[in-house]
Amino acid sequence: MLTWLLIIICVILIFSADKLPALKSDLKELADKGLEAAKKGKEKAEAKLNEVKKNKENKSKKDED
Repeated sequence: MLTWLLIIICVILIFSADKLPALKSDLKELADKGLEAAKKGKEKAEAKLNEVKKNKENKSKKDED
């Protein structure tokens, strides 16, 4: 069973080898976009967390007064 799976994979690779460079560039572009989106999401999350911390500190200071 494993042998047939390997044969099928090899055949697919051989017949689609001309498409591999395009696939590589597409995957790289998607990965770059994903990393950029993750970076922006992290920055937004950190900004929101800092805002919440600041609001909490301000509220606790007001409660003390």
